[in-house]
Amino acid sequence: MRVRTAGAVLALLAWAPSARTIVLGEVDVRRVAFTVKQGQKIREELKAEYEKRNTVVKADEAAIVKLQEELAKADEEFRKQSAVMNEQKRAETRRGLQERFAAIQRKRMELARKSERFEGEMQTMEGERNAPLLERIRKVVESVSKEANVEFTYSAAAAPIIYAKETRDLTDEVIKRYDARHK
Repeated sequence: MRVRTAGAVLALLAWAPSARTIVLGEVDVRRVAFTVKQGQKIREELKAEYEKRNTVVKADEAAIVKLQEELAKADEEFRKQSAVMNEQKRAETRRGLQERFAAIQRKRMELARKSERFEGEMQTMEGERNAPLLERIRKVVESVSKEANVEFTYSAAAAPIIYAKETRDLTDEVIKRYDARHK
C-alpha cells in the first residue's frame, strides 16, 4: 500500500507543471498518537491491562520454578537413598520423579501457549483501541492539511519519501487541534 501510494505521489509530481512548487505536508502520526491526551489514556489503559495479565503469567512461572526446585530436591534425595532401596521401591520412586518431570514440562508448554495467547490478545486490544483514535487523527490531519494549503500529506514514519524541495511539518498543529476537538 505504501509503495503504491508513494508511486502515485511521484507520478503526480512528475506530471505537475514545473512552474508551480508543490508543497508536501508531513505528519508524524505516531508522535501524534503518543502525544494527544486520548492516546496517552489508551496507553495507560493498555499498560494496566498488560500488568494485570502479566501478573497471572508471572505467578504461573513462579509456581513452575517452585515445582522444579521441589523435584530437584526429591531427585537428590532419591540419589542419596537409592542404594538402600529395594528394586521395586527404586523403580516406583524413579517413575514418580519422571511423572513429576513430565507434569512440569506440560505446565511449561501450557504457560508458553498462555503467554502467546496473551500477547496476541494484547495486540488485538491495542489495534481495536487505537483504530478510532487513528481515524480521528486522520480527519484532523486532513483539516490541517487543507488549511496549510499542501498538495499531499504523508506520514513521516511510513512514507518512503527521502527528499522533497518543500515540506511543512504539520505534526504540532495536528496535536494541538486534536486535543482541542477531542477532550
